[in-house]
Amino acid sequence: MEERIIWSTGDYTIEENFKRLEKIYTGANYNRYRIERKGEEYQIYCGNFNQINNISISINKSKFDKDFYFKGDLTKKDWTEIHLLRNKSHVDLQKKLITIRNFGFNEVILYNAPHPYDILIPKDQYFEIITLKIKNDTICDFSAIDHSVVASILNSPEPLVIHERMLPELRIKVDELFKIQEKSDGVIGYTISKALEIMTFFLVQIRKRLQDKDAYGSTNVKFQKAIDIKEYLMDNLYSNIEIQEIAKKFGISIPSLYKNFKQFYGTSPYQYIKKARLDKAHKLLLETDDPISNIAYNLNFTHPSHLTNAFKKEFGYSPKYLRSK
Repeated sequence: MEERIIWSTGDYTIEENFKRLEKIYTGANYNRYRIERKGEEYQIYCGNFNQINNISISINKSKFDKDFYFKGDLTKKDWTEIHLLRNKSHVDLQKKLITIRNFGFNEVILYNAPHPYDILIPKDQYFEIITLKIKNDTICDFSAIDHSVVASILNSPEPLVIHERMLPELRIKVDELFKIQEKSDGVIGYTISKALEIMTFFLVQIRKRLQDKDAYGSTNVKFQKAIDIKEYLMDNLYSNIEIQEIAKKFGISIPSLYKNFKQFYGTSPYQYIKKARLDKAHKLLLETDDPISNIAYNLNFTHPSHLTNAFKKEFGYSPKYLRSK
């Protein structure tokens, strides 16, 4: 048996990839748009929906007993890829590799397809990923992003990686799309409908960012420290960390830290961690019965009212209102 499973849409057709996977995992249920197999040690769900021109939709929620390697597609030169991840990830800009880690996180990564990234899922790691590949001309139609912006940014010969939050409203839509995969009837239609809704929502979300030249930039290895800093911030979500401490720890000047971080993540380190805490509070309010005061103090808000005020400003409604819905 292979030590690593390679899924490559540049070297094989979707059907060939499905059949290669079916050969490795006997007993898998394969049809023309998805393959699935449930088991105690591992599980497979890979769906691919290409029924609409200029848009490709891939949905994966699996756990393999081998490393699983999605090979970047070099054939789609004027396309953009969007990955909606339910796992923590690590981006290696030099290797052009995204490594999937712990399940239970939410993030979105966009990059221009002339510079694709490979994705590695280590064996025994459960993961959920939605991948949307969109022809760049179609992006303008769905989001009202100006053609000149698409031409200068997404069609650029320079590599571009944009990392974005998965807003709570978007996270709910992603949950719904994964839930649709459990249906026996109408899966293709429901999947395409929900995926188009997700794609449009996200493209509208990043439109403003693409109009701010300080909020993105040609991606090279100098941004690796920004990635490492973001991971450090998320690992210490419940702690107070001063910007001077971060700069010293990672050997970077404070002006460079702010500039590189904003170009990769679209905001400052302070705003990033603040919004990450608000997103976490939103999730906890929906999924637990923890008192609002406990959530506030655990997320390092000095008083529950500070959480309430910041939450209402960010989402347009209070934590108490969200709980009552």
